[in-house]
Amino acid sequence: MSATGDMFERQEEEIFQLQRDLHRQKELTAAYQKTVNRIDDYFEYANESKSDREKVQEILGRLTKFLKEI
Repeated sequence: MSATGDMFERQEEEIFQLQRDLHRQKELTAAYQKTVNRIDDYFEYANESKSDREKVQEILGRLTKFLKEI
């Protein structure tokens, strides 16, 4: 392959990597936003008992696990 062909191939791979990175960032943002919205909704309607606080901790735990996986 020519030098120009190699350059285009490298640029194409960089574009694909940037697209993958952007997709991952969108996933992270969506997970964070969904979790924060759920916590906000939850606090809007309840937080009067120990079980309420445990529910919030459970939601945060799921977010943390998801973020560690990606």
